Amino acid sequence: MWLLGAAFMVGCGKQVPEDIIQPDRMENILYDYHLSISMGNNLSYSDNYQKEAYKNYVFEKYHITEADFDSSMVWYTRHTEELAGLYKKVGERFRSEKKTHAGVAGVA
Repeated sequence: MWLLGAAFMVGCGKQVPEDIIQPDRMENILYDYHLSISMGNNLSYSDNYQKEAYKNYVFEKYHITEADFDSSMVWYTRHTEELAGLYKKVGERFRSEKKTHAGVAGVA
């Protein structure tokens, strides 16, 4: 009985609550979110209004609100191992995309 309780406690420590965006989905959202921020940073001052549009597109794409995203980020920042794991995967994706685009640009 004690062993079962200990196994349950260990297993629960890694579960993301249901009302928080789950890790696989959050990884995709973070990837697109940071891509949208980067795109917005390359806009001229006169096109500054589009920064918000890029960010809002990400929320619409994943059918979430900015409040959903913010609440999930609060949870992930309180669980730094999970957040670090997400950003590791996001970073790997960006590096992979960079290599792919560099290869395409080198061919042309």
